[in-house]
Amino acid sequence: MVGIPARPTLVEVKKETQDFVPYGTPCSERFDPATQQLEILKCEMEQLQKRIEAMAGERTQPKKRSNG
Repeated sequence: MVGIPARPTLVEVKKETQDFVPYGTPCSERFDPATQQLEILKCEMEQLQKRIEAMAGERTQPKKRSNG
């Protein structure tokens, strides 16, 4: 990008710089610590929701009583 306002320019890619990844440039979001934490929290929430649904299902089912 050059100029004000910035505009893209074409740059020739050389073989020796083809695999270069600049520092701080994310290669993948899965390595982002914030994204990882959000995914962990999402999984925990899903597990807790399943447990709550199971417990709610147990409460709504009539219990069998034994006549003694």
